[in-house]
Amino acid sequence: MSTLKTTNLQHASAASPAIVLAADGTATAQLSSVNDGAIAGTRNRIINGGMDVWQRGTSTTATGNTYLADRWQSAILSTGGTISQETSSLPTGSRYAWKYVASASNTVGMQMGQQIEYVNCLDLQNTTVSISFMARSVNTNAASTALTVRTRTIAGVDGACMFGGTNSDTAVTLTTTWTRYTVTRTLPATFGSLSLEFAIGSHVSGDGIMLSQVQLEPGSVATPFERRSFGQELALCQRYYQKSYNIDVAPGALTRIGGNGMVAHATSSYMGFGFVTFQSSMRVNPTVTPYNPDTGLTTNPLRNYSASTNGTMAVANIGVFGFSSNANNLSISTNQSAAYHWTASAEL
Repeated sequence: MSTLKTTNLQHASAASPAIVLAADGTATAQLSSVNDGAIAGTRNRIINGGMDVWQRGTSTTATGNTYLADRWQSAILSTGGTISQETSSLPTGSRYAWKYVASASNTVGMQMGQQIEYVNCLDLQNTTVSISFMARSVNTNAASTALTVRTRTIAGVDGACMFGGTNSDTAVTLTTTWTRYTVTRTLPATFGSLSLEFAIGSHVSGDGIMLSQVQLEPGSVATPFERRSFGQELALCQRYYQKSYNIDVAPGALTRIGGNGMVAHATSSYMGFGFVTFQSSMRVNPTVTPYNPDTGLTTNPLRNYSASTNGTMAVANIGVFGFSSNANNLSISTNQSAAYHWTASAEL
């Protein structure tokens, strides 16, 4: 056997080495795949980059600040349009994509993006990151094809840097064909909060974009999109938002399936009382919103099945693992059963 001694291994046409050998016997490699598949791990700091999880529903009128696909927030401060889950025109390997189509002229533009929690990006300070994504325009108009890729940072830990703070922009030109784009960015030496955003400028009815397979990872080389199992992706999303409804049921739907109940006994002097344990621990103590299973409303959210009436209730003792609920309007002259749905939000 023999030993080949060198410092780098580089293809003749490549701009940089694929493998850099160090004097201590270690090596740094720029791998694009393992066994022809995506590199496993937790490289991607974006949650739900493949647009797989849609707990809030699959379509909404885009006005103001809106969440739809989990973790993705949009800001449309003029005449809006529609944000929806795209199911037909998709890049290879995707089940869904995020889609925006304007319904009228919009002089302000549209922004959408995701803020990354500090604990998931603190190691990116003063480093180069690679941003990659699949995108296409919905038509060939200038506004649909001109996409701005933006990172923002602020000093505050988990402060509101989305759509504000110090920003750095890169423009890319979209086509009506799904294409993978890559942008590299050197982040500041110190920051507390980081967001990744996409924006189009002034546009008219029918203009819009589609996005999927969004990735932000350390390093100057973009690797293939990191695909996590649906269960893993859902659990990551539930740190920021979860609900009692089934995954494919939007909050406010008229359904009793999954609702949380409480009972008051005729022989007891206590009000109706119940407990909820979250599916995953949440980022911080969330904002809990109860919904009536039969009306879909947050007004009088408690449905008394025994009396066929709607009433008020309260949530209390809210923590990252769950909360309690109570109602003092359940009659104690007879046994009573009631239920409600809920959502819990701990978004940044």
